Amino acid sequence: MPSRTPQPIAGRRPCLRPAATRLFRTLALVTCLGLPGILAGQQPAGGDYRSDWALAEGFTLRQDAQGFRFPTAIAFVPRPGPGPKDPLYFVAEIGGTIKVVTNDRTVSNFAVDVMPKPTGDTLPSYEGEVGLAGICLEPRHGYVFATFAYPDSSGVLRNGLARFETGSGRFALTPTSKVLYTDLFMGDVSAISHQIGPCQATPTALFVSVGDGENQKASRNLGSTLGKILRLTLDGAPAPGNPFARGGAERTPTSVWAYGLRNPFGLKVMGNRVLVADNGNDLDRFLEIERGTDYRWDGTDLSIGMNAAMVFGPAVSPVQMDYCAAGDAGLPAQWADRFFVALSGTPRLTGAEDRHGKGVYALHYGFRERRMLEVPKYLMQYRGDGYQSVVGLGCGPDAIYVVPIFPDRAGVTAILAVTYDSAAVYPYGLAEDTKPIRLMEDKGCFGCHALKGKGGTAGPSLDRDSLVARLTARLSSREYRRSIDSVDALPVEPFVSSRKARHEVLALEGMDRVRLWVRHHILKPKFDNPKSQMPALDLTDAQAVTLTDFLLAEPPTLAPKPFFSGRRRLALVFLVGLVVGGAGSATVVWWRRR
Repeated sequence: MPSRTPQPIAGRRPCLRPAATRLFRTLALVTCLGLPGILAGQQPAGGDYRSDWALAEGFTLRQDAQGFRFPTAIAFVPRPGPGPKDPLYFVAEIGGTIKVVTNDRTVSNFAVDVMPKPTGDTLPSYEGEVGLAGICLEPRHGYVFATFAYPDSSGVLRNGLARFETGSGRFALTPTSKVLYTDLFMGDVSAISHQIGPCQATPTALFVSVGDGENQKASRNLGSTLGKILRLTLDGAPAPGNPFARGGAERTPTSVWAYGLRNPFGLKVMGNRVLVADNGNDLDRFLEIERGTDYRWDGTDLSIGMNAAMVFGPAVSPVQMDYCAAGDAGLPAQWADRFFVALSGTPRLTGAEDRHGKGVYALHYGFRERRMLEVPKYLMQYRGDGYQSVVGLGCGPDAIYVVPIFPDRAGVTAILAVTYDSAAVYPYGLAEDTKPIRLMEDKGCFGCHALKGKGGTAGPSLDRDSLVARLTARLSSREYRRSIDSVDALPVEPFVSSRKARHEVLALEGMDRVRLWVRHHILKPKFDNPKSQMPALDLTDAQAVTLTDFLLAEPPTLAPKPFFSGRRRLALVFLVGLVVGGAGSATVVWWRRR
């Protein structure tokens, strides 16, 4: 191919034309990519990846492996080999690639183009929320299973299943064979974000969760695979012993194990017990699945509560989950023998409240009692401000491994390892997380109170103007002073220990009095009023100060808008580019004419 480098012209200086070309290229690059940001004083995103994640006390975080593109699930090799290049875990990517990570954290492609046909769309677009979803391993046969949704030859979205073989009793870096199982699902139409979900393999059976395809009636239709837990053989056929059958004299089992689910995107099989986390609309549920049971999803949140061991409200979008027994993942006793569930939340923030739910829950479920033994608690919570969802999770040999689907603020997509280390000092703890909206969400404040038009109406509005006016009138009244005398006479708690706080409020005036009252009220709602209906929030003093400052913050003063801002700044940038570019062109023409 001929060189595109400008050649010298006889009798003319050869240096200026390349120089002018470089000038125009530089101007174009700066104008299109960087100059508006430079003029605005903006800097590229970056920083410590840990600042996106708050952890429970005693835990720390590291990036374990990098180099993924929209990962969706993780599966650990049960007994990995000792060599540095032996597989440790597999990662599914939504675009159709399975990657394998070895003991030395080398990342390589195990299989590409897993699906019969790619979807053609990528995240963060809505249409990109479909593709390779689940991955699971069967060590006795060396099988790697993957679940996916794909467009068929007519463009209709279908669910599917793939099986890769790596050799009996072991796993390898590349498969020896691939089998697709798609006929089982050809009678049903899948849907974006309601597609097939995770899988779990035993030595004799394969359990597969399938979303309802946005077709709630199909969820309870035994002739459909949608909204079901399926139980298959390792060859993709309906497993013997399934509860439902079809046919005449020689009745054959169907693939259905349980039905009436919406999007059962969390699945864990332990012996003969099957546990599921099911996504609803505004509520989600955790439940133990019984063979042949209808879980009655009918499109309403009322039906999500059916037979649930735990209902999550507001919804947290639970996805992949694993069970960490005592001795697993290096966990201490107070965190062992629990289910850990990835909470995907909302991929894109449309408001501060959408941060709620992104992270990892620990669920203490009693197998003997068949109920929750503790309130779920966060192991890890997202505290950033960008696109992010936690979509995968696995109990590894030394840590709980977490899969965020989007790159971090430095542009790195990494598998994160949450490790217990009581001596480590992690800079972002859950107890110290001071984002006020998140605190108010987690404590249920918006169930009673409204803020900027969002929330409940059982309690008074928390908008600053009405809050300050209401409290100023009340705290400066004679009735309030008389009520304090009555409360001081009460010989029981919390009134005895709160006497000093009440009189500290009385000693102040104006906004100082309002501010101190709000702080004490957040810490002890009944400190000056036995009739207060607000529950104790169990917050630290630092958190109470943060909420007080947030609720009573003065509205920002609008500074005069700089003349060269917004569109004017962009116009200036292009004007400068045109002037400099025109001058450069004139210079080139002048030299050529010489």
